[in-house]
Amino acid sequence: MQVNPENPLGPSTDKHRQSPRLDSTEFQHRLISPLERILQTMSRKWFLLAFIPIAFALLTFAPRPASAKKLAKGEKVEFMGLVTGADGQPLAGVTVHLEAIRKKFRARRLRKEKVDTFLVSSLTTDRGEYSIHWPWNDYYNRYELVVTIPVRNSKGKSLHELQRVDITEQAKAGSPILSTLVVQDTTYLYTLRRFLASLDSEDENRIYEELGSPDKVEELEGGQDVSWWYFETGKVYRFSQGKLKDIVPFDPVKKF
Repeated sequence: MQVNPENPLGPSTDKHRQSPRLDSTEFQHRLISPLERILQTMSRKWFLLAFIPIAFALLTFAPRPASAKKLAKGEKVEFMGLVTGADGQPLAGVTVHLEAIRKKFRARRLRKEKVDTFLVSSLTTDRGEYSIHWPWNDYYNRYELVVTIPVRNSKGKSLHELQRVDITEQAKAGSPILSTLVVQDTTYLYTLRRFLASLDSEDENRIYEELGSPDKVEELEGGQDVSWWYFETGKVYRFSQGKLKDIVPFDPVKKF
């Protein structure tokens, strides 16, 4: 038997010991494919990193369509609507103020602050309706509607704020500006009106004109005797059937 010098042990019968032979094309494919996959993955990442800032810039700085015609300076603008309580009932006889505000950024305080205000007012009708006319001015950059009632105190009259609503975006959209103003808490309003309706004696009206609305009203003995508390003044005024009977001093209490 002749022995093959290249394989002195003879032909092998174990197929698993024979390494499969790869042709050059398949070998190159197996070698290059992982590299291609890495490059493809890197390409996708670089594409996303480059595309996201561009897309953000396009969305941010792309021109937006105008939603309304720009108002000219001096053009008459009408603000109108209703004032109601949270229950939907109209509030008559309250004052609605339009506050046209100029705000400017203060670098020292790192915030915007009021530098100027223009005020126009209207009294609501029996049906709670209001109407305010105002000449447009681009100088102002914020607009608010404020519902108030006048309140008398020892220093004179002041306005008690019941509700405030920012209507800047509605104002920029053009006239008329329709807004329903809802006073969420009407307790103070109705309490004050009941108190004012109860004033029917000379003494009560005199003390009210001098000191204004009391901080607290305390009724005794079926409402015939009433005490008015003025915390900052430090006095209690006691009335019996409308006549002033006594003034009791106490240590004044400052409002927070």
